[in-house]
Amino acid sequence: MYCIECGAALKSNAKFCSKCGNPVGGSKKSKSKQQSAGKAKSSGNRVRVPMPVLLIGGAIIVLLGAVLLLRNPQGGGSPAMSPQNQQLQSKMFAVAEQFPCPCGECNDNLAVCDCTAPNGAQEAKQFISQGLADGKTVEQMVTAVQLKYQVSPEGN
Repeated sequence: MYCIECGAALKSNAKFCSKCGNPVGGSKKSKSKQQSAGKAKSSGNRVRVPMPVLLIGGAIIVLLGAVLLLRNPQGGGSPAMSPQNQQLQSKMFAVAEQFPCPCGECNDNLAVCDCTAPNGAQEAKQFISQGLADGKTVEQMVTAVQLKYQVSPEGN
């Protein structure tokens, strides 16, 4: 028989451990130590985080989300379009919707086409956008598209 506290060998008639003095058969103190040690082992290696730390961390995450949303209300990850760029894009579509795609291979309207062919929709839209950004009017860009790409407005 061995002491449950220190592991020393016990005499068969011993009432106390000769090494540590623990009562043979265990005391309430040593039993509660063993039970709490068993509970600690079974509970794993959990980290206890104080509630104020959790609350502050959560508040920081919410604030960061709000700041990012205010910087870009449309969401997505790309920066919000400025009013000037929105106006230029609107004018570009006003010009583009009047023409077929100038590539000659597809029959799509220039405003909705995305073809990358030479003289295709992407190139024509870039040409229109650049002209408008340089201060040309929608009417001037309609004429410029007709001359550069040799296309007529749809319906004409």
